Amino acid sequence: MRSVTVLAVALLLAGTPSQAAPVYIPVAFAPALMLPPDSYPPETVWWRTSHSFTNTTDATLTAQYVRVIGSPGTIRPGCDDGPLVVPPRTLWRISDIGGSGCASSGHSPGFLELDVDPGVVVSGGIHLVTPHSCGDPSAIGEISLSSAPLPVYRTLFPGGSTVASLGLPPLPSGPSCTNPRAPVARRVNLTVANAGLEAATVTVRASGTSAEPLVFFVPAGTPLQLNDLFPNLHYEVLLVTSSQPFLAYASSVTTYADPAQIPSLAVYSFRPID
Repeated sequence: MRSVTVLAVALLLAGTPSQAAPVYIPVAFAPALMLPPDSYPPETVWWRTSHSFTNTTDATLTAQYVRVIGSPGTIRPGCDDGPLVVPPRTLWRISDIGGSGCASSGHSPGFLELDVDPGVVVSGGIHLVTPHSCGDPSAIGEISLSSAPLPVYRTLFPGGSTVASLGLPPLPSGPSCTNPRAPVARRVNLTVANAGLEAATVTVRASGTSAEPLVFFVPAGTPLQLNDLFPNLHYEVLLVTSSQPFLAYASSVTTYADPAQIPSLAVYSFRPID
């Protein structure tokens, strides 16, 4: 009798449809500042994110936009009417370079929250883009000068926890007199989004240095963007603590002795400290 009961439970579980689960990915669209103005005039270079869904199964699956953790963050009409169908074994580019996409965080970065079926892989990137017409002024688009993959999180970091970034690039030792391709400056940026229901106290530390921590108060549902963190200090790991549930990612922009050389871009996810 017991074996029959176990078999019935197993069949019941096998017939239960999989439940969609949350996914979080950064979203941003903003002017790219602090680049050499002779080669990159202001308002001609922008940061822009893209994202896509890949259905890795032979079944039809769904993905749904939930919210943008950002201010003012919006899901555009037509994307918020219900789950989007992702056909079997397909890559669906929702937000291409220069496209409008489905989500906007205004001119400040944030995080996009999605509900996706198991088997749907969410991926994306951040790009340094500039207008490009290929000689046809009526067909102006955007090209990606530099890009890096974005982190994708399955859960929020719990309030009260501390997370550490993956290793940042080392600080350049100084201008090079002989090599125009030498790196001369590193800028580290950080985005923290308060995903809680109350204001959060956010503390940022540069691991391995004696620098005083940075402390900020962030309203509920609001992102915090910090640029050029701890300049001229030798550190390769950032530590972030928040009193409310949160998300975070860091990026670095490295510029070179030759101002015409495209800056290199890298993005770093965070992981909880055990």
